[in-house]
Amino acid sequence: MENRDEEFARARDAALAMLSRSPRSRREIEDRLGEKGFGCDSVKRAVALMIKCNYVNDAEYARDYVKSRIAAGNYGPYRVRAELRAKGIDAGQIEDALAQSSEDYDEAEAVRALLLRKRIDAGEIDRSERKRIEEMLGRRGFSFQAIKEALRVE
Repeated sequence: MENRDEEFARARDAALAMLSRSPRSRREIEDRLGEKGFGCDSVKRAVALMIKCNYVNDAEYARDYVKSRIAAGNYGPYRVRAELRAKGIDAGQIEDALAQSSEDYDEAEAVRALLLRKRIDAGEIDRSERKRIEEMLGRRGFSFQAIKEALRVE
């Protein structure tokens, strides 16, 4: 039977290996270590060490995640908010990250750019196609107001 220090060392090494591949939230590390069969105490100690060494920083993770998802223009703030909640990020940290990114972000313009990339011309779609496009944009996390504004034909 393995002692607690040996299990902690293995959990620490597993956490470092995960973080070397890509940034992760505190909860993602906890969940993955638990799935690998590490004990609760070893998981908590390993995660605490990752936080102490600043290898895991949920606020920074949220900022980077928001920046990458919204900057790419494929997803809106509602979708990004839900994804971060699923990753265990605190609601306050999510809102701070979204607020920082919204300073130079025009959601309706992001919708227009996405439609352009998908070669969709708002002026040439019928009612049923319009509904399908609105639903697709809603699933991608764009607000109803931004969708309507982007699909408005002048």
